[in-house]
Amino acid sequence: MFMEKIHEIKELLHKIQRTNAGQRAEVITIVQNMIWDESNEFSDEMQQVLSDLAGDLNLYEDDIGDRDEKLGYYGEPGLTQVINTALKKIDGNENDNVSSQKIWLLKIPATRITTTIEKVNFHRMSILLSPERFYLLKTK
Repeated sequence: MFMEKIHEIKELLHKIQRTNAGQRAEVITIVQNMIWDESNEFSDEMQQVLSDLAGDLNLYEDDIGDRDEKLGYYGEPGLTQVINTALKKIDGNENDNVSSQKIWLLKIPATRITTTIEKVNFHRMSILLSPERFYLLKTK
């Protein structure tokens, strides 16, 4: 669930960059609502990155007449910078989360697992199985 939500948010961020200025507000609102509504799905570190992003997106104003840069509002160049920075942080945090979630690495007999890699979901955890070992991935 965690990785699917992150992937969806990343896709929406790319969509914001491809969307014309008049339609961006709608996609931005979708991203913000997803972040705020799904906050318990993310690790603390990822939640901080996403919360910062949602707040920064509040400062985007495509109409130069309505944009007060003294108050921190920005246009398209600023939006590109905010999104690119967030994507880098998300990618870095996503990789950190995956490696930190490998909490068990145990050797088990190859006779118990016949497939090369098998993923089993149980409650809020995923177990990746291979003939040599398995990983228990904790997800929020």
